[in-house]
Amino acid sequence: MPKPPPIETMAEQWAEFALTILTPIELAPGDTQYIETRRAFYQGANAMLDMVKQISDRYPEAEACAKLDAIALEFHRFEQDLRNGRA
Repeated sequence: MPKPPPIETMAEQWAEFALTILTPIELAPGDTQYIETRRAFYQGANAMLDMVKQISDRYPEAEACAKLDAIALEFHRFEQDLRNGRA
């Protein structure tokens, strides 16, 4: 089975994310839950991009990579908590 093409835009990432968490009724672009979730999604992505830029500008490569690995671990732990009903 061929691999799906990589997601290359935030709009593509949002569309995939929305399909996994919103109900069919909430998927209507004018729905309040759709609007609020999309705003939080994009703001979170923007905050992460800002952090990556600051880390890459402030630290040598090895240290920056370690900091980004720590953030990835934080995301992984949150995902586990979410799946286990603790988030």
